[in-house]
Amino acid sequence: MPLQETIEAFNKAIASVDGDAVAALFAEDGVYHDLVYGPQVGRAAIRDLFRRVRQSGRDYRADMEDVVCSDSQAYGRYRFSFTTQKGSYAGRRVAIEGVGYFAFKDDLISHYQETANQGLTLVQLGMEPEKIERVLKRWTIELLSDSKMQRHL
Repeated sequence: MPLQETIEAFNKAIASVDGDAVAALFAEDGVYHDLVYGPQVGRAAIRDLFRRVRQSGRDYRADMEDVVCSDSQAYGRYRFSFTTQKGSYAGRRVAIEGVGYFAFKDDLISHYQETANQGLTLVQLGMEPEKIERVLKRWTIELLSDSKMQRHL
């Protein structure tokens, strides 16, 4: 399947929160690096991730556009939204815009990672300012501890 078609199938599977369909697009040892749940390695972990996602929300929508592909990687701008069903945030609509990065091996996704302004998600959930600060500090530590970030510090 050409990479552009794989990305279209990925977007359709994401929008329907179909873990089996998402996992089938990945290499057996592929990595789906989720903004909330972190890296999920292997098809079984990816399927389980989408089981958890399905349980935590409803009314999912996903769009991927402005996709640029090479022979082994692609980037695309995405919009993703859902209504959370989780805890005290239940019933809140959340909309996210970001960029997804895909690496491919043998026509399967070997790595997917997204970048988005996660702070906007926390505000849309109505999270308390003190909790937002704790979460953003944790994400900052994670970002700054990345070995590739060290030369920028």
